[in-house]
Parts: sequence; structure tokens; C-alpha cells
Amino acid sequence: NNKLHALFKKHPFFSHYEYQNDIWFGSDHGTIYIYNKKKNYFHSIHINPNAKITYIAPLAHNEVILSTDNDIFYIYNYIKKKAVSYLLHNKIYNTYVDREKGVWFDLHENGVARYNPLTQRTKYFKVKVETNYSSGANSKFEIQEDVNGFLWVQPYGGGFSFYDWTNDKLSPFYNKPGSSDCLFSNDAHIFMSDRQGNLWMCTQYGGLEKISFIKNPFTIIQPNKLNYISIYNNIRSIYEDKAHYLWIGTRGGKINLYSPTKKFLGFIDS
Repeated sequence: NNKLHALFKKHPFFSHYEYQNDIWFGSDHGTIYIYNKKKNYFHSIHINPNAKITYIAPLAHNEVILSTDNDIFYIYNYIKKKAVSYLLHNKIYNTYVDREKGVWFDLHENGVARYNPLTQRTKYFKVKVETNYSSGANSKFEIQEDVNGFLWVQPYGGGFSFYDWTNDKLSPFYNKPGSSDCLFSNDAHIFMSDRQGNLWMCTQYGGLEKISFIKNPFTIIQPNKLNYISIYNNIRSIYEDKAHYLWIGTRGGKINLYSPTKKFLGFIDS
């Protein structure tokens, strides 16, 4: 596309976002160029002449987050064509939008902040980091959500934590730094969550650690809960019918019936 090529030659781009037929490109001088693929034309939005638009992502209610390379971010309503600015008093390095449309900011000073779009308030989080070892460069900011619903956050400089959705706080994962039962460092070089929800970490302690969150896949059914060695717990036959009801025959002569959810429904006694 000649128009795109000409624009790319004139202006640098630091972010992009695609919405329906439009592609938004975040550029310097606080400018967003919006290209309409269907009509093949550009128009622009001017936000802040002293900032680069480094991040664009959708929120709710016809809004997008516009993050900059300084200490200001904007919530832009593309229906009302209005931007509301928020000052963090701290240079923004990275931005991330979670599943609840909360916006996380990696800040110049150690720590992170989260903007809640429902309350329109920003909360700052400081976490404790181990200091009993000598390391090289500070660990970088990382944030991920896994298949189990956990949101893992490591601020710049360390302090690996998970976000407590209920209480709106960052909590240290498994062990507090400096505690006697500490199993691994809370300063991770890198981490990732795989498709099964396992957490893989390479920390300052060295090596690679795998943490699994496994739910017990087994269910124990005891027809006679009061006597483990009863003949009514000695199973001699099992049958599942087309409706997924479970029929269990015991040595004591009873046939126990269980629902598809393994709920006891009754028995037939010989």
C-alpha cells in the first residue's frame, strides 16, 4: 500500500491496534495515525506533543488505553473522541491489560501500578525483594496470566508475586523473602506458564524449577463409609449405563446406584 509505505518513511511507530476496519499506529509527538482499510485513507489524533504513544489496547465501553514513554497515560473514548489523562509521577516502561481490563504499568522506580477502569483509580504496589545475594543486572518486568486464572507479576528488580483478585494486592508466591522455609528466590531471571498451568522459573538460586498446580483427578467411592473392611466395600462388579449412571455390585449382595455426578442414589439388596 503506497499510503502506508509513505507514512512509515516519514514517521516512526511504537505501537499498533486493529479495530474493525481501522488500524491505529502510535507515533511520536503524541500522534495516533488511523488507517481505514476499506476506504484506504488516513486520519490522525493528537494527544500530547511531548510524548511517544508506546502502547494501545482496548478496554471496555468504547475506550482504549494510550500509554506514553513518560509518566502520563490516557483513556480515549473513540465514540466521544475524548481523551482523559492520568499522571503516574513515574516514567512508564511497559504496559499490560489483564483479563478484567485492569491496566498494569512497569514503572521507573521498583514497583508496579494498576489502573482500575471501574473506579478510575490507580493503585501502586511495592513488594519485598531478597538482598542476601549478589547479582548482576536487575531482573526485568514480567507479567503473565495462566490457564488457572493466576496473574503472575514480577516488578523490575525482582519480587515475584501473584495478584490477589479478591483483595486487590500483590502477594509473594509460596514463601516470603528471608523466611526460614524459603524454597527459592523471588527474583526470577525469567518465568513462563505452560498450557497445563505449570509454572517454570529460573531464579537467582540457579537452575530451572517447575511448580505444578495439580487438582486430584481421583474420586474414592465407599458404599459403606463406617467400615473400611466391610463386605459391602468389597466391589465385585461395575457397570455404567447409557445415561452414565454407575451400578456397583458388592460381595455383600447389594447393588449401589450412583448418578453421573457420583452422587449415591440408593441400592438394591438381594
